[in-house]
Amino acid sequence: MLQIRNLRLMTNVLLADRIEFDLHKGRIYGLSAPNGSGKSTLLRTIAGVRNEKIGHAKLIEKDQKLSAKEVKKLIYYFESSTWFNPALSGWDYLQLVCGLWKSDKKYIKEAIDYWQMDSFIHTPIKKYSLGMKQKVLLSLYMVANADYWLLDEPTIGLDRASIKRFEELLAIKKAEGKAILFSAHESEEFFSICDQQFRLELGIFKLLDAEVSA
Repeated sequence: MLQIRNLRLMTNVLLADRIEFDLHKGRIYGLSAPNGSGKSTLLRTIAGVRNEKIGHAKLIEKDQKLSAKEVKKLIYYFESSTWFNPALSGWDYLQLVCGLWKSDKKYIKEAIDYWQMDSFIHTPIKKYSLGMKQKVLLSLYMVANADYWLLDEPTIGLDRASIKRFEELLAIKKAEGKAILFSAHESEEFFSICDQQFRLELGIFKLLDAEVSA
């Protein structure tokens, strides 16, 4: 379980305070939030990319808090395609993540096949469309095979057919026992796949509905 307690999000201003929720394996969670509300800051904090002085986000397995090293292997977060080095290829990133997360190389082929990336995966990312970049980004989650997925607006640049594939992927990974938290704008249709939805706006974090039992 990934536990968030009494978390305050502070940059040059206070974004939100007293954020509390849990992420359980085998569940999909959606975070609806307008731009500038702090959703990316929240995801970065949960992922350990940044720290906050008040509150915490910690992983608990079998009633034991895990070490920072253990946590890094169990969580995967890649904020956006702007993080890519344009001189590298999608293949380079798939290989890199596979090595860092010590996952099975079979996931590389599975990801390439799932997103039909054979035609461009070895091409430098600077030549990719936004949709191509996003498919590589989502493939990194598949290759890392971490237990907890944190995704920030994961459907950016995807066409309708690819969004459908993404929804199908989330259902597959939920069945495999992954805990998935994604952020999106409130108008996004695919919040319907969530077991639980949160809302972050005007400094207030709230639960929108009760969690659905498996």
